[in-house]
Amino acid sequence: MQAISLSVPASLAAQWKTYSQEVPRSLVDVMLDAVAATRPRLPVLLRAHQAALREKTRPVSDGTFMRTVPQPKRLEDPYVTMPLRLLATNVDVLDAMVHEMAAESRSQLVVVALTAWLADRRAEEQVYAEQLELEVPEDPFDRP
Repeated sequence: MQAISLSVPASLAAQWKTYSQEVPRSLVDVMLDAVAATRPRLPVLLRAHQAALREKTRPVSDGTFMRTVPQPKRLEDPYVTMPLRLLATNVDVLDAMVHEMAAESRSQLVVVALTAWLADRRAEEQVYAEQLELEVPEDPFDRP
């Protein structure tokens, strides 16, 4: 086992914990499920995420030089640290994926994967709930 820490937005950490409790599965298993399920899409998702970050740190002129000025971190969604214990082989796989997909860090890879995967789960739950509403048969004895 190997201890790692991931830095994720607080809102994502809350969604991750809630989903983990609802399923119920460990935080590590949910994270691994998210990374595995989004793996085919991760390169595209990472590029989009990185482009959005670059857009937030566009170079601006100070009159003489172009400077990259990052926007202040969003106070409404600060990052939190998620300490996790994984099998060392799984840490190696994550690190290989970070390198292979040109992610900036394990945290970035996991944030992008979890964000997409949890959004997919919410969409599936919504569709399922709508289908349940449509499938409720009328009770023939429930008429005035």
